[in-house]
Amino acid sequence: MSQLAPVVVFAYRRADKIRSCLEALEKNVEAERTAVFLYADGAKSEKDRADVEKTREFIGQYAAGHKFESFTVNCRESNMGLANSIITGVTEIMERYGKAIVVEDDLITSPDFLLYMNDALAYYENRKEVGEISAFTHPLKSLKTYEHDVYLTRKAECWGWATWKDRWRLADWEMSSYAAFRRGRQDREFEKLQKGINRMLKQQMEGKLDSWAVRWCYSLFVNDRLTVYPKISRTQNIGFDGSGVHCGKTDMYGGEINTDVRRCRFELLDVNRRLEKEAAEFEYVSLFQKGIHFLKRLH
Repeated sequence: MSQLAPVVVFAYRRADKIRSCLEALEKNVEAERTAVFLYADGAKSEKDRADVEKTREFIGQYAAGHKFESFTVNCRESNMGLANSIITGVTEIMERYGKAIVVEDDLITSPDFLLYMNDALAYYENRKEVGEISAFTHPLKSLKTYEHDVYLTRKAECWGWATWKDRWRLADWEMSSYAAFRRGRQDREFEKLQKGINRMLKQQMEGKLDSWAVRWCYSLFVNDRLTVYPKISRTQNIGFDGSGVHCGKTDMYGGEINTDVRRCRFELLDVNRRLEKEAAEFEYVSLFQKGIHFLKRLH
């Protein structure tokens, strides 16, 4: 396998989404030198079985004519759930290759997504204060006049991301440090990154929520690791059409995605508190909009 990071893709029951995801990914300039590992979760109930089988049928057809260096498919026999599927799948690839790029089925990638990710992984690998590379950024107003290609914040992102094995091993999936986190009042600072995130942590501890993403954000935060964001997104989420398990319906994430192929200028910058705060406010407005949509569905 080439020295480029492998890409781990997760699918479930949306054949149209994984088709769009893979078709965009294979148009990347580094696609033919990239190994792709796809994990397809099993059906949760008989209600989902037909869609799961349709998705797997497409994946099988796609595998026969893929354009990547290699394309490995792992179909789960039973339903693991998104959190366990991602944790086990990413861990498996991390242990084998030391780094990985992660994509879910509802993400469209830009033509330079793989170029951006691999360059960032190389540049920040020995900058241990960096825990994650994000390919997505919110359409923030301040970015219109921002002079750099990237910025750093204290909050991790899950819409197209990458990391290294030593950072991934920092993840506290059992959240064993949660009590100390609360006692030290770190939760107050954490809440500034996304309103409601402490409630999600509490629900996770109580068994009312099963989220790999909130635990990953938590782990990087308590270990003082930063996330690198691009000024212009290299991914776009197409899952906010009501088809996803965890996504509602909103048009707030339809921001700009990079269309040209060019190398990004990476720098080791300080945390940008202004952009960090603006992103948190954007998330809060989005959460409110999704709540309004949910209430409308009840009538």
